[in-house]
Amino acid sequence: MDGPKLQSILIARTPGGRHVAVIDGATVRLGDTYQGARVERMTQSEVVLSKGGKKQVLKLFPATVAGQNTKSVQQ
Repeated sequence: MDGPKLQSILIARTPGGRHVAVIDGATVRLGDTYQGARVERMTQSEVVLSKGGKKQVLKLFPATVAGQNTKSVQQ
């Protein structure tokens, strides 16, 4: 079973600006709660959720295993 999927992150350029992410189709802001976990931190490439002292890092571009998520083109 896979965990939540981070789909996009929008961070305002102005200091103190809006931080918004989309996780599994749900829009969340910094400090919001998503499935019982607090949205603790956002960067341009990841969101950190915390729940019960545990942290989960959702990456926008997760590392791929060699051979997966790639296509081979033959001519």
